[in-house]
Amino acid sequence: MKGVVGLDMSSSSSAASNAETQINLAGGSTVNADRTDAGNGAVGLFINYGKVHTDPSATINVEQLTTNPHNDSAVGIYAVNGSEVNNEGTVNVGGNSSIGLLGLAYREDATTGAPKVNEFGGKLGEGTINIVNKGNVTLDGTTSYGIYVKKIIMLQELKLMLKEQIQEVEC
Repeated sequence: MKGVVGLDMSSSSSAASNAETQINLAGGSTVNADRTDAGNGAVGLFINYGKVHTDPSATINVEQLTTNPHNDSAVGIYAVNGSEVNNEGTVNVGGNSSIGLLGLAYREDATTGAPKVNEFGGKLGEGTINIVNKGNVTLDGTTSYGIYVKKIIMLQELKLMLKEQIQEVEC
């Protein structure tokens, strides 16, 4: 991941499950991430095949500095590849086209945009994403999303789904 990131955790191929890599923001803790130069906005927390939990009194501030303009395309919590997010805290994200909580089933190659499938050897949960928000997500830009989740369906999965749907229709 390029750019400014408050906390960045990525699992390893030797992990047995996503529970081995975690970001846990305790009560009263704050993460501030702000890009002070030009470019895509910052990311508060990034997790790859792990778990994020924020306490109800924890705060994540992204692109919130008043000393410079907010950069666009910022993300509060960015989770990929079998990660689980349980946000009970407050996530504040500035800039246009920003996202409070972003979940992608697979991490994407920065150059091609292609999904990085089975990055950890096809471990349990890879290719899934789970986001629960019991907290507050605040955005101040236009065309921004509070929660955005993207599951990338592989061609083989799509063929299987279509085959099952055709069989259901024929019954």
